[in-house]
Amino acid sequence: MTQNQPNRLDNLEAALGRFAELTIQNVRRHDEALSRLEANAAKHDEALFRIEGAIADLTTQQQQTTRSMDALSTTVTETLLLVAEQARLHAQHRAEIEEIWRYLRYEPRNGNGRGEG
Repeated sequence: MTQNQPNRLDNLEAALGRFAELTIQNVRRHDEALSRLEANAAKHDEALFRIEGAIADLTTQQQQTTRSMDALSTTVTETLLLVAEQARLHAQHRAEIEEIWRYLRYEPRNGNGRGEG
C-alpha cells in the first residue's frame, strides 16, 4: 500500500497543478473578455454620444427650417397682399384715366385747348 500512496499523491499533485493551471487560464480569459467588453462599451458610448449630437443637430436644423418656412410664408402673404393692392390701384387708375379720356373726347372745344361750354 505504501507504493500506491506516492503514486496517488503524485497523481493528486498533478491534478491539482493542472487545476491551478486551468484556473489561471480561465482567469486570464475572463480578464481578456472583460477588457474587450469594456472597450466595446466605450465604443458604444462614443457612438451614442455622436448619435445624440446628430439628433441635436437635426433638431436645430428642423427648427431653423421651420423658422425659414414661417418667414417665407409671411413674405409670400405680404407679397400677395401688395400685388392685390397694386392690382386694385391699377384698376382704379385705369378707370380714372378712361374717365378722363371720355371727358376729353366728348367735351366741346373752342380752339384754345379748353372746353368752354
